[in-house]
Amino acid sequence: MAEYSNAPSRRITTQAEREMSAFIKAATGVVDQSVLGRAGEVWLHAMETLDWPQDDHEKFFRRVSILAISRLLANSEAATADETHRYIQLTCPRKTQPVEAGVLS
Repeated sequence: MAEYSNAPSRRITTQAEREMSAFIKAATGVVDQSVLGRAGEVWLHAMETLDWPQDDHEKFFRRVSILAISRLLANSEAATADETHRYIQLTCPRKTQPVEAGVLS
C-alpha cells in the first residue's frame, strides 16, 4: 500500500505562515496601533476573499498581503480621522448662538 504524502500541503502552509509573519512585521511600522491587533485576522479574511490558485502560491500569498495592508491602512486612517475629530470636538467647542446677518463680532 502506497503511503500518502502530505508534503505539498505542508509546503503551502509554510509559505502562508512566512508571508503572514512578514506581513505582520511590516504592518507594525506602517499602521496605527489601534488596528494592528487585527492584522492577522485581516490577512486571513483577505486570503478567504481571493480565488485560490492552482499554482504559484507564493504570488497568491503576496496578493493577500497587499489586499490586507490596504484594508488595514484604510481602517487606520479612519481610526485616526475619528480620533482627530473627537479631539477637535473636545478642544474646540462650537459656539451655540447663531450669528445675525450683517453683524460681525
